[in-house]
Amino acid sequence: PVLQQALPLVSAKKGYEASLAALQWNEQNPAFYPIYAMQALKMGEISYADEAMEKLRTLNPVLYQASQASYLAEKQRALEKTKF
Repeated sequence: PVLQQALPLVSAKKGYEASLAALQWNEQNPAFYPIYAMQALKMGEISYADEAMEKLRTLNPVLYQASQASYLAEKQRALEKTKF
């Protein structure tokens, strides 16, 4: 909860770094995967976000389903930013 509350207060890069560190230290905790995936999308790291969501799908299918709609919406925004 603390990480999610802090993310809006920091830059996108700091949010990405914090969520990555949290995930690396807590790889077996599925709650960190959607947080990291959303931050990765904000940085344009679509493949890393996809990997995180795929891992979440295997770790916790229920959380994966619950996160899927917001993830896909954010992914669409990230893809729009990459179009030239």
